[in-house]
Amino acid sequence: MVSCEDDSCPWSVRAIYCKGDNVWKIAKCKGPHTCDKIQNAHNGQMIDSTFLAYVLEHYIQEDPAYKIKNLRHVALADLKDEVSYYNVWDAKQKAITAIYGDFKESYAELPRFLAGLKDASPGTKYKLLVDDHYERETCTFKAVFWAFRPCIVGFKHCRPVISIDATHLYGKYKGKLMITMATDANNKIYPLAFAVVESESTETWGWFLACIRSYVTGRSKLCVISDRHPRIQAVFRDTNRYFL
Repeated sequence: MVSCEDDSCPWSVRAIYCKGDNVWKIAKCKGPHTCDKIQNAHNGQMIDSTFLAYVLEHYIQEDPAYKIKNLRHVALADLKDEVSYYNVWDAKQKAITAIYGDFKESYAELPRFLAGLKDASPGTKYKLLVDDHYERETCTFKAVFWAFRPCIVGFKHCRPVISIDATHLYGKYKGKLMITMATDANNKIYPLAFAVVESESTETWGWFLACIRSYVTGRSKLCVISDRHPRIQAVFRDTNRYFL
């Protein structure tokens, strides 16, 4: 038997198990509810994060950076209910997964995505690095580099100057997004290549620049502009490396 949390409310449902049919059947249902917004007295306990994710999904799709405190105000306005901070946080994670996919599953799809990218645009270059230690038929992501064919071909007609930089990734799995850019004839930004790595280090910058040399630039005597990050400077001071 299931009854309302409010003792003054008569709502209840009674079910019985039918052995012959191996099913449950509702034997009696009393109602309707006479309680008034019982959820408010229990801090949103009757609204779980799955339902809340469904309600908030289109807000999060419009702005993935929507703050939890603002989403709580949205939930209050839409549901007329005060929902806990954690419940909204959990709902946001579920909504992000519903919109963009699961982080872990997305990384698992990366090899197939890159192969499909190259198949759709022949001449597109990529390089995927994974950990050599395999366990239970899985491997650990380390880094990925890619450059689209139109960008590679178009760079032949750009000035021999490129800029390199990196920024933080703020998803479930942290990392760095590296990018190299050029300038076209209209003095507009011309994206060349990208990479996702674990962190900025001499090794990762060296690997990224080596990929640029191998797959993108196709010419010598390039001018490289950077923010003079210590790891970038270390790469260019290394006389044993020749990148561009």
